[in-house]
Formats: sequence, C-alpha cells, structure tokens
Amino acid sequence: MKKNKKIILGVIIIVVAVVGVGVLISALSAPDSIEMDGQTWQVGDVVHTEKGDEGSQGMVIVSINNEDNSFLSESPDGKYKAKWDTTTGLCQWLVKNGEINPYA
Repeated sequence: MKKNKKIILGVIIIVVAVVGVGVLISALSAPDSIEMDGQTWQVGDVVHTEKGDEGSQGMVIVSINNEDNSFLSESPDGKYKAKWDTTTGLCQWLVKNGEINPYA
C-alpha cells in the first residue's frame, strides 16, 4: 500500500512539473503585445492615424516597449515613423513625410 501511494504521488508530481514547464514555455514564446484604446496590439499589426495624413495610413508596428507603455510604427515606404503613447493613445512623429522631427 505504501508503495502505491509513492507511485501515485510521483505521477502527480511529474504531471504538475510537465504542465508547469508547458505554461512557462508558452508564456515565454508568446509574441510581445501591448494594449491601447481597449485593443491588444502586436508587432506586425497595422495602425492608422486619426488625422489620416497621406502616406501615414497602414503603418506597421515595428517594436513594442512595455517599460514606457509605447510602441513604434513605420510606413512601408519609411517616410512616416511615429512613437505611440499607449496611456494617452497619441503619437509623436519621429519622421513625417520623409523629414526627421528635430523635437522628437
């Protein structure tokens, strides 16, 4: 009887360990994401400006910084680049119509 209890306890420990490792691996391999305006955004998602500046539509998120609640987006042609503040939902232009913003 004691041997059966040890085997059952061993099996339970192994199952818990395997499940724990699986959860850890899935958490580490999940794509980086951030929330803004009630939506979850990931690298590669397309974001648009509210003003609709010509050429700025269809900017792709290229990096996410969870430490300062921001992400960078860039237009496919590279003429527009913005840093988004996810707490306010506003963006600051780093490059607009090919010109670098000296105040950014």
